[in-house]
This record gives sequence, C-alpha cells and structure tokens, in this order.
Amino acid sequence: MRRIGGFIGMMTFIMTCVTCVICASPIGAQQVATRVSIAGGSATDVAGVTSRAVTISPSLSVAPGPRLLLGADASATRYDNRQWSVGGGATLAARAPLAKSVALTLNGGASATGTSYDFSYTTASALPAIELSGGPVSGYAGVEAAVASTRTVRVVPSQPGLFGAPSPSPASRTTLGVARSARGAVFGGNLRLLGADGETAIVGVREEHATVDTIPTVDRSLSLSVANGSVTVGGSAGVRAEPGSHSAFGSGALAVAVGPALALTVAAGSYPANHLIGTPAGRFFNLGMSIRTGRVSPSEPKIDGVPAVAAGMTRLALRDDAAASVEVAGDFTNWKPIAARRATNGVWFVDLAIPPGQYRYAFRVNGRDWKVPDGSAAVDDDFGGKTAWLTVSGPPNRSVR
Repeated sequence: MRRIGGFIGMMTFIMTCVTCVICASPIGAQQVATRVSIAGGSATDVAGVTSRAVTISPSLSVAPGPRLLLGADASATRYDNRQWSVGGGATLAARAPLAKSVALTLNGGASATGTSYDFSYTTASALPAIELSGGPVSGYAGVEAAVASTRTVRVVPSQPGLFGAPSPSPASRTTLGVARSARGAVFGGNLRLLGADGETAIVGVREEHATVDTIPTVDRSLSLSVANGSVTVGGSAGVRAEPGSHSAFGSGALAVAVGPALALTVAAGSYPANHLIGTPAGRFFNLGMSIRTGRVSPSEPKIDGVPAVAAGMTRLALRDDAAASVEVAGDFTNWKPIAARRATNGVWFVDLAIPPGQYRYAFRVNGRDWKVPDGSAAVDDDFGGKTAWLTVSGPPNRSVR
C-alpha cells in the first residue's frame, strides 16, 4: 500500500506542475479540426469472435493554445453476426516546456463503451512524463496509471420443478461488476527524419511496464511512420512478456489523400488481450475513408491565388511584402531551413507533412532576420529571439507517444 501511495503522490505532483505551467502560459489562436471515418472489413468483438464489421467514427480536436490539445471521439461498430458496440471518449495532451530541451508532458483520456453482449466498460488513464530532446532525437520517461470498471449481465436459468416439471419462476438476470487498476513505468524515444521536399519519417521505440491487479506485463514495440504530400504509411510491431508466456502483435496502415478533405485508408493488424477490461486478443482488417469536415486557424493570413492545403499537409505562412527570400525552420525540420513560396499578395507560405504533435518554429527573412507570424503564440528561443508554437492535430492516427 505504501508503494502505491508513493506512486500516486509522484504522479499527482508531476500533473500539478504541468497544469500550473500551462495555466500560466498565454493562450494563442484556437485551432479546430473535425473528421469522420467510415471503414468496413473484419474485426474481433469483445467475445473473441472475428466477423465482418462496419465502423463509423467521428472525431473532434481542439487546440485552445500552443501547449494544449483536447480531443473527443465516438465509434459505432456493427458486426455481421448482428452484434454491435458503441462508445465514446475524450483525450488530453499537454506540454509545458521547462528549458530549450526539457519539458513536462501529460497525456490522459477516458472512455465508455457498451455492447449488445450485455457487457459494458469504462476506462480512464493518465501518463505524466519528462521529455528530453536534442535535434532529431527525443526521449521520454513517465508513469502511467489506469482504472477500469466492467459490467456484465448474466442470465441464470430457472431450476426445474418437482419431478422435472417446468419451474413457475422465470430465468433471472444477474449483474456482475468488476473494477481493476493498472500502474507502471513507460519510457521510449523517437527519431525524426526530414526529406529534401518536406517528407517526414518518425522511428519510435517504447517499453511499457504494467501491473494489472497483481499480474506484471511488459510490452516492447517498434513503430515507423512516413508521410509526404499525399501518402502516409505507418506500422508497428511488438512483443508482450507475461509470467510463463510471450506473444507478438503489430499493425500497419496506409492513407492516401485524394483531395483537400478526403483520404482513403487501409489498415490491418493484431493486438494482445486487454487485462484491464478483460477482453481477449484479436485482429482486424478494414478499408475505408476519412473525411475532414472543418478546420479553423484564425492566425493564418489570407493567401491569394494558391490552392487549398492538401489533406495530410500543414500550411505555415508569414506576411512580409518587402522580403526577397523567406525560409521556415522548426522542431519538425530539425531546424533545417526550408524555402517558402511567395503568393501574389505578399504572403510567404510552405506546405509540409508534419506529424501530429506540438512544435516550435520561426521564419528566416532574407537569410538573417527571424520572425514569427502575427497573432501566433510566441516564446523566447533562449538566444534573444522569438519562436512560435504550432499544434498539429492531424488525422486520427495514434500518437507516437
């Protein structure tokens, strides 16, 4: 009990520090993105049966400031065995810089799901961590705590009467509730690579130690994500170690943008059992599409004579009529300058494939002066200048964290 109390106390202290730093920071222009995904294929349900399924998943992400990203999503799945599941949840990702290469982060979420199997569950988790970064490499270490509550309804058949005659009492329904918790350390790192034309690749490693009730579990995984102007490819592979057993899991996904608001997707993979809610291991395969239904970025200047930004790309812009050349650099380019183009109304812009996350960046004008866009949330760059914060919500794929 003393060990659990110390763990909770340390997690509470880190979460309080992150919240205080975030609340003390200025709030910048709000960014909003909404998306609806529709996919059909096969999936394993909560009873461990794999069958054909269709899933509809709307999602919403809001960045009220440069250090905070909020999300909400829902999902409804219909299986061809006439079973179904429906659920929703909310997420939070926060980042509070302490120095140029050190930050406190907080990732958390909560969800609730109901099914036609008389089985429902709710979950909540929090992962405060310390992040270190240098150039293209970043690492993190933290502690994660999660809780879950499940509710199962079981039908108890009536007992036969005397001499086998039917019982006068009907079958009864019994509700069984179970609560579980998990805790453990999480650590890993990411390597971000940049191509000559703004393509990005992220290689990540992660190790997660969790103890669900009294059963220890260790998950080790390797992930890769590559994105350019219209194609995003990602995949992961992992191994789970438990007392007396080992199992492998992994997944892959491909998204191809066919317009500024539409992308076609294909994904397949397998996943291990979820001991927290008591569901078995499973696998999935689906084909679908993702529709972006709205995006607002009030600080972006109007750009004349330029097509809308393509799906999967992020547009950065700076108004400077007198500039002869403008470049952009940031955490997402490893601070390597990328040339921007000039629109007819004097706005310089560049479209880049930037993975979801939070970054610092700035524009270099005429090869010497560093500037940030008007209306952006700016912070000191530790060298006497300013850098702007950028939050990329991106498509609804899983975070590299």
